Amino acid sequence: IGEKTTIDNVDIGDIIQLSFDGNKFAHSLIVIKKANDISNTLVAAHTFDTFGKRVSDYEYYSYRCIHIR
Repeated sequence: IGEKTTIDNVDIGDIIQLSFDGNKFAHSLIVIKKANDISNTLVAAHTFDTFGKRVSDYEYYSYRCIHIR
């Protein structure tokens, strides 16, 4: 089960979803190293086979965090 949370409550394996247009969330990232802010959180994704990329390297309108219980 997943539940919406804040960036300071995400754990490794949780999901960060990005919205590029402010209307829908179109990209899901898996947290591989947590930080106290969104910019320094490291993620993995499959679209471009990314591992260890900072969320701040993406250009996005908004984000949401989903904690997996």
